[in-house]
Order: sequence, then C-alpha cells, then structure tokens
Amino acid sequence: MANPARERAVRLQRPLRVGLRFLCVTLALTGVLLAGCGSADDRATIEDSLRDYLGAMNPEHSSFPVGAGVPRVGHMSCKDGHVRVQKGKLLSDAAGVWRARFPEEVALWSCVVTFGSIAQQTTVAVTDSTKVVWAVALPLDAFPVSETAHTYACITCKWPSTTPDGVAICQLATGTGFAVAVARRFVIVGSLKTGKRVFLRNQPDHSPGFGPLNDKRIFHSETHRGIVCYWSRKGGGTALCNRADRHGYVAEVSKSAAIVLNEHSKIVFLRNHS
Repeated sequence: MANPARERAVRLQRPLRVGLRFLCVTLALTGVLLAGCGSADDRATIEDSLRDYLGAMNPEHSSFPVGAGVPRVGHMSCKDGHVRVQKGKLLSDAAGVWRARFPEEVALWSCVVTFGSIAQQTTVAVTDSTKVVWAVALPLDAFPVSETAHTYACITCKWPSTTPDGVAICQLATGTGFAVAVARRFVIVGSLKTGKRVFLRNQPDHSPGFGPLNDKRIFHSETHRGIVCYWSRKGGGTALCNRADRHGYVAEVSKSAAIVLNEHSKIVFLRNHS
C-alpha cells in the first residue's frame, strides 16, 4: 500500500560511478538545482581587477587610509558574499557615509586589503564580467542590504541579508503552520504558532551531492547568497529550497506540510501544518 508521505517526496538525482540515476521518491515538487558559487578562477580575476582599481584610485577621495603604504590584495583573500545589488539601487553603509548606485547589477564580494601591517576588510562591487567597479574599506556586514522576499502560489520565501551565511526561509503566506530555513550550515523547521524549533540538522561536511533535475511544474526560481528556492503550483502551492551547490538537505513548504529530505531522497522530517 502506498505511503502518503512518500507520495509527496522529492525525486533527487545523485552521481553514480557510471552516469546519473534517478532516485525515486515523489514529492509535490522536483527542483532544478543550479550551481551558484564563484570559482577559484573568478577569485583570481577579481583580485587582479581589485589591484588595478586600487592602483588607479586617489586615496584622499576614498575610505582607505592615506600614507599607510601601498595597498596589497591577499592571494585568494576575496570571497563571494552571495549578495547582489540591482541596477540603479542605492547601496549604502548603515551610517550613510559610503554610498553608490551602479549602472548594472553587481555582486558584492569581501576581500582583504593590506596597508603595511594593517589588514582591512573590504567590500567590493563586481560586474558580471568580474570587473571591480567600486571598493570601500568596510566589511560586508556594514551594508544592510534589505532582505529579498517574494510570494508565489501562496508560499513566501525570503533571504535575509543580515545573516553571516546565506539562508532562505519559506512559509505559508498566511503566516501559519511551519516554516523551513535552509542555510549553508544547517536546516531548521520551526512552528510559527509556538515560536519553537521542531527540527534541526547540521549540513554534512562531506556529501555526494545530487545532479540537476527537471520538472515542468516549476514556474519560478531564485538564487541569493548561495541558497536556491523553486516554486510550483502543484498541490495548491509549493516551495522547495536547498544549497545552490547541490549538497546537503532539501526543505519544502507546501500548502499541507513542511518536509525535509536528505541526498538519498529519504524523508527525515514531515509535519502537517494542521
């Protein structure tokens, strides 16, 4: 006899020795999981571009210290902050001192710039062509980029920008039932009624990951700060989130339940909203 829970499970794809094989567990939603992290080649290119940017700037008109020596960019010191600033949107630090608007969408990176013996955390704006167009001697956390939040098919997902790591939180648009949070380091399910955590699992340090999947029922997807979410109208509305590098747990909120699966397509948590 069919198990109702497993009839709502995600079908994931894991790499095997020869090709890829579908692991058959069916949920209300299947994800097309996209890789979204900067590569080592991107880091090297961005560091070279940052060196050019620093070499051409006037320190007296910048946030960098004057007379502290030649700015040096540490090897492999730049990291993708997984934060994007839309074209024309104002980017400002919390004090409103250092502000900028960009003629195209940019990604924010965090780099270490050294002046003599002083190491300075630096926020860098990078175009899609990996060119540095702006840099300020402040850590990325100094820029309170507002959270990204969207609602589709009665499911709301948001990506807070104030967290040190990327995280996505999904729940029913009504604010009832359970909410799931997927981060690079953990997955959590909480009760919106009681405010208590009902499930917590750390993301695995090492995992086989799973390959891309396709499902025509998905009508929208978004990736922010390394976490990707997908929406489907299957079952009246469903959202599914996981790490964009295709490793770790997959969490889903549907109109009826909150579900967490591991890379073997095994349901490790299932709770109905009512």
